[in-house]
Amino acid sequence: MFKLKGTGTMSRRFGAAAATLALAGTGLFAGAGSAAAGTNGQQLSFSSSFVDKVYACGSNQNGVRVCSGWRDVSSPTWTDLHGYWWKGAVDVYGLKNGVNYVYAATCYVPEKQSGDWYFCNTGGKI
Repeated sequence: MFKLKGTGTMSRRFGAAAATLALAGTGLFAGAGSAAAGTNGQQLSFSSSFVDKVYACGSNQNGVRVCSGWRDVSSPTWTDLHGYWWKGAVDVYGLKNGVNYVYAATCYVPEKQSGDWYFCNTGGKI
């Protein structure tokens, strides 16, 4: 058995705990930074014909300029850039191992569309 100190103390503790849980739950949804089914940015997939590494910079779903960092190209034709929600002009750069030249292209990613992925054809530039 335990002894309650008083109804007011227990109510305040319960209220504080409930408020903390509510804020934490809200943070899980608001802080994740994801777009809902293509309504505020898209994930990017682009054609890459001869590069070994890629890098992209552009606006994310919050209008903040972000860059992906260099990533290895996993496919000789299409490369998916997971973890980012882009919109507007996204600059895509490619690097071929052993060549001291950076290849570049720009994708214009729509803010809204029916799916989550935007397929950018770089026209063989990367």
